[in-house]
Amino acid sequence: MAGAVVHWWRNRNFEVDFVLSNYRRTLAIEAKSGRPRDNRPGLDAFMSAFLGSRVLIVGSGGMPLGEFLAAPIEALLG
Repeated sequence: MAGAVVHWWRNRNFEVDFVLSNYRRTLAIEAKSGRPRDNRPGLDAFMSAFLGSRVLIVGSGGMPLGEFLAAPIEALLG
């Protein structure tokens, strides 16, 4: 997809592993391993800072890694 950018985000103690964006959408991506947790302060802070953004958890408690890696960028951004 032309124009898609991958970067990361951090604001004080809050961070998101990856941010995927294009001219229309922004998607915050957290990679998780181990036991799923309900606590997600980085994603919550990102969503508050960037209203209308979407979030995706990859790994434990979210989209399986293989499915994520096989998904086209267009499908992830929606």
